[in-house]
Amino acid sequence: MKQKNLLFRIFLVIFLVAVAGIIGLLVRDHIQKDKDQKLREKAAVSVQEEPEVSAEAEETPVQIPVDFSVLQAENPDIYAWIHIADTPVDYPILQSKVDDDYYMDHTVDDKEGLPGAIMTEYSYNPEPFESDAVTVVYGHNMLNDSFFSRLKDYQDETFRQEHPYIEIYTPEHI
Repeated sequence: MKQKNLLFRIFLVIFLVAVAGIIGLLVRDHIQKDKDQKLREKAAVSVQEEPEVSAEAEETPVQIPVDFSVLQAENPDIYAWIHIADTPVDYPILQSKVDDDYYMDHTVDDKEGLPGAIMTEYSYNPEPFESDAVTVVYGHNMLNDSFFSRLKDYQDETFRQEHPYIEIYTPEHI
């Protein structure tokens, strides 16, 4: 009888720890989604409809829909933004000039912890998207439909045809 009582207590403790862990993950995911949404709202810039331009007129300036001055005031390592229409992929891209792996376990607000951030390596390419034809962008494949979890959808031909563009914004270029 004592063994059954002891086993019951052990399994109860294991169960309660597991439930607490799951609740902790759900709370962390909710907080992270809220932070991501607030960051998107801060960074959003209204883009004006482009007027039609005649062939003789000079080229109109590119309108970047991201306010990099607001983002870089919060974290100067933010230098680009990645966006895939109709997916959750809509995040700043960071690059640490000190440690290439820094943002694998540091968030956009420069705090240690998961899920990290979307990032590129400085040692590989100190001026990404400017001087190199290929830039590798890193990010976690999260199970909660955030970060790069939806890239697996590109295995489907229909999805690829419906989402042919991955947009990268920098302060000067799309």
